[in-house]
Amino acid sequence: RTLLSPGAVLSVPSASLPFFAAMHSFYQRAGALLIAQLLFLELAAAFTHPPSLSPNRRLQTRTQAQAQRQERHVGSLRCSAQPGKEAAAAAAGLVANPVVWASLVSVKMNGGGLPAGPYGLLGALEGVSYLVVVGFVGTALYKKATTGSALPAGPGGLLGAAEGLSFLSVVGGAIVLLLLIADQGCVPNALPLVDYSAYVTVCH
Repeated sequence: RTLLSPGAVLSVPSASLPFFAAMHSFYQRAGALLIAQLLFLELAAAFTHPPSLSPNRRLQTRTQAQAQRQERHVGSLRCSAQPGKEAAAAAAGLVANPVVWASLVSVKMNGGGLPAGPYGLLGALEGVSYLVVVGFVGTALYKKATTGSALPAGPGGLLGAAEGLSFLSVVGGAIVLLLLIADQGCVPNALPLVDYSAYVTVCH
């Protein structure tokens, strides 16, 4: 075992110099590569993560999101309520048209509409049925004139059926009125809705 005396200089064999030079070059390249990777990660984070919003901007964004959710909710409620309204209108039209047909038969045979019935309920139903039929026809004509299309078919096509039956009822009413004028020279009264007996000859 050899000990170095104080002040002695450790000499490195010349054969080991290439090895140390290669290790030095390796560590330099590894350090440069590590620095490049860190810079790349910083740049990627800067581009992928948006800058934080200011409090006012965050509040505005949250308000807009809430308004959009509320608008979607109201739209869904309207869409869900639309079939219910169409079904109710279709049911009213399908009930009113047979009542109008029975009234027209009574007008043709007796010169007047249906009897008032108990507490006037049958007469009231007759008057409301005429209003429903006229309302269907008027609404369909207005929609046709403004939008170019008729009423929607509705659930199961019932609303469209009520519309078609209402037009048939109006045409049938016009035919019965002309026949009544030609046969008896009078028109049926519209009591209790309208009384025009002071202006035209009313059938009795």
